[in-house]
Amino acid sequence: MQYARAADGAYLAYQLIGSGDVDVVYHPGASTHAELIWDFPTLVRWPLRLASMARVATFDFRGTGASDPLPERRPFTLDESVADVLAVMDAAGMERVALVGETFAGPVFVRLATQHPERVRALALSGTAARFVRAPDYDFGIPPQAFERALENLEAEWGTGATVDLWAPSLADRPAQRQEWARYERGCCSPGRAALLARTCWGFDVRADLAKVRAPTLVEHSVDDRFVPIELGRHLAEHISGAQFVERSGDRFAVGAAVDERAADYARFLLGTTADVPGAERRVATIAFLDIVESTAAATRFGDRRWRDVLDDFRRSVRAELPSFGGREINTRGDDFLLLFGAPRAAVGCAVAVRERAAVLDLDVRVGIHVGEVEDLGDDVTGLSVHIGARISELARAGEILISQTARDIAIGSDLVLEDRGVHELKGVPGAWRVFMVV
Repeated sequence: MQYARAADGAYLAYQLIGSGDVDVVYHPGASTHAELIWDFPTLVRWPLRLASMARVATFDFRGTGASDPLPERRPFTLDESVADVLAVMDAAGMERVALVGETFAGPVFVRLATQHPERVRALALSGTAARFVRAPDYDFGIPPQAFERALENLEAEWGTGATVDLWAPSLADRPAQRQEWARYERGCCSPGRAALLARTCWGFDVRADLAKVRAPTLVEHSVDDRFVPIELGRHLAEHISGAQFVERSGDRFAVGAAVDERAADYARFLLGTTADVPGAERRVATIAFLDIVESTAAATRFGDRRWRDVLDDFRRSVRAELPSFGGREINTRGDDFLLLFGAPRAAVGCAVAVRERAAVLDLDVRVGIHVGEVEDLGDDVTGLSVHIGARISELARAGEILISQTARDIAIGSDLVLEDRGVHELKGVPGAWRVFMVV
């Protein structure tokens, strides 16, 4: 995690992930925490999919997450928010970006696109509106009475995971998911601050800006959205010249297969390509390659009979650690493993634990870790990201755990201590790759 400095000196937390020819600024449009979010696989799957096709900056608005707080009971204004997004772009070295915004970020990004058209190459809006609350000339907006009730419920239930009922109702009956959602809410801000921010954002109105938008625009909305009625999304698309409108079903927050469907639309819109892969589920994962260093020499040292026992002990050690870190074994040839994890920190934690167990067996291991999109075939995974992870592991020496810069960027802000091991060309992989060693 890094910090941008706003014009008034306030600090704005942001994070850079991914790489590519397109720069993207993404915000889900609610209370966020740029660092804590990486502990929750459900929440990070969509930004990681974006990061598989572009360089992405995510950030916290003032008053939420790791950004500076606002003075007590003082909301931020729409134009202040625009200035803060520009500060993040400048700090990240992003001159011209695609703005990808949901819910309350939508009006902010629309205003930015009209005030600074030279900085915006595209605009993608999801589950949002030009104005949220009903007005005399906007009779399909949310009734003020319903808005007030929603604010009361938000403040009373904040920190219990209640927002999952609105954002991802398909997950609402899963206790573990609700508990995760609750912990994330509490990490983002207090109940009073959540209500204040919601009241502020519900008051945004950029209807007069819509006709001034010149950037190519994609608007998507779910017919089942319990938070922002789809009529508001349709109005948004109808009043932006040339906007594409994509109507979906299901949760407003993309989960499961909806992430893949959404990614295909965004790849076509942002890159002019498709993310569809027939016959395979594409998803972002943390890939770890782990193997015994100089296993042939070790087998000679132990002798055939003892070596079989040592290998069995080693495999049991790896499998014993996987559940604690949410890892999944993909395959093994006995002295090596291909493993998948939800986040880099989990992969590193498992690697450290296995390294300690291997030392007890008088073995040295090496590990390579990368984050990227894979094609999940059920009992196997394929894709360029798998090859990158394998090549990084080949760079490691005995006892070393190496991670790619992509994995490092996602893990920034954690307690990992990393040493830069320089830029390398990886056999069979285009480009140059910076690698870090876990100290």
